[in-house]
Amino acid sequence: MTYAILFVLVLIFVLFLFSKSYNKQFIDGLDSKEHPLKRLYPLVGFCWFQLIHRPQKSNTKETAFLYQKGALMTFVLLLFLIILLLNEQKVPKEVLQDGYRIERPEVGEGTKTYHLGYELGTEKDELTFEIIEKQVKKEFRSKMFHAAEAALKKIILNKNRDFNQVTTDLKFPKQFGSPTLNVSYKSVNPEYLSEDGSIRNEGLTKEGILVSVNVTMRYFEDIYEFPINLTILPSIVPELSKKEVMEMEVKRREEENREEDTVTLPTEVMGDSVLWRSIKNNSSLSLLLMGTLVMVCIPFFMEQKKREREQQKQEQLLLDYPEIMMKYTLLLSAGMTTYGAWERIVKDYNIRKERESGVVSGNKKKLYKGNSKKAKRFAYEEMIITKNEIDLGVSESIAYERFGRRCKLLSYLRFSSIIVQNMKKGNKGMIPMLEAESVQALLDRKDQAKRLGERASTKMLIPMMGMLCIVIAILMVPAMMSMGM
Repeated sequence: MTYAILFVLVLIFVLFLFSKSYNKQFIDGLDSKEHPLKRLYPLVGFCWFQLIHRPQKSNTKETAFLYQKGALMTFVLLLFLIILLLNEQKVPKEVLQDGYRIERPEVGEGTKTYHLGYELGTEKDELTFEIIEKQVKKEFRSKMFHAAEAALKKIILNKNRDFNQVTTDLKFPKQFGSPTLNVSYKSVNPEYLSEDGSIRNEGLTKEGILVSVNVTMRYFEDIYEFPINLTILPSIVPELSKKEVMEMEVKRREEENREEDTVTLPTEVMGDSVLWRSIKNNSSLSLLLMGTLVMVCIPFFMEQKKREREQQKQEQLLLDYPEIMMKYTLLLSAGMTTYGAWERIVKDYNIRKERESGVVSGNKKKLYKGNSKKAKRFAYEEMIITKNEIDLGVSESIAYERFGRRCKLLSYLRFSSIIVQNMKKGNKGMIPMLEAESVQALLDRKDQAKRLGERASTKMLIPMMGMLCIVIAILMVPAMMSMGM
């Protein structure tokens, strides 16, 4: 199995080197943020597109998407092969020596279970059996027991200082040491010391009481016994602090007479007089700090929202610019005046806005619940302002210049300057200039759409990476569990 995995990995590596220059121009033009596995694209294109599916050259989006799918599949395959290879290296070594011998576990390793197959004549079957760890030699067991006795006594003491001052429960482990010894306990005075190590020292005098326990250690057939004599003392009452005494006194007075209307607090504790005072609620300070923090954050938040709205407005202005240019050019070509074309565009926008916001012009009857925010377009709203200025007596050239400055974009400044210049010099040559501007606006619109698409694809990277992590987890968890990690 190991050699097969290595062969596949080497084959993939050779193909990766051999296909490095495949479709290099297209792959190098892809954005690395959108295509984090771009280094695998030549291998995918060489192995997949050549043998399985060849995408259309004209459809670059489909090609890039196929590259993404193929690269992700290749990455998962490589990860799976590497995990399998590591798992193969974790396979336990051969237990059989010379075909018939098995190494016994060392002292302290415990009993091991083996599962082997066998052939007995014509019969083939499997057998599960245990092999006990290597035992300590007989001549060394006495020394082993004495060393274990000293170590076990320290464990039995638990939190007590020594066996002459036992005030808390003892610890009686059932197994101990390496090699493992089985330990049992027999209390001579079970009314004061139980066989689980717990003590009963209620009502004892200061001198305490002498008790003993017999400890038996077993190592296979050998037994070693020794007694432990100890003195159980009454529990040590810790010295109470003034605050603890105060709490106990207040609790006692509260429980003393619960039928009274008032509770008298202590005036003296441990020889010291007590002065009680009310604690004022300091929540006002926290509220003040919170209010200050909110006030400091509000300007930053508003500035951020303002920048976002301004960016959205500019994006919408750029999106609407080609449409406005085409409408204005067509209306002028049809013989309308400069102001007449402007007024017609504004009128059509008002009708469309009323329709999209759910209001029918004339009777103002709402047909459905529309969305007035989506129906509002900033460029057309600026055109309405310009029309109203002209209707109020503002010069057309000044109104158009103001329109360009309010939009704050170079394209609208060009549009307003074209109108103003041709108003001063005459309408001759205005339509070709507007047509050229319309073509440029369409090209800019395509570039903007591309940028918006790139931004949207970048936002998709996080869920894609999340899916990749899930796939990796699905592959790695079973592999790690099988390796015993």
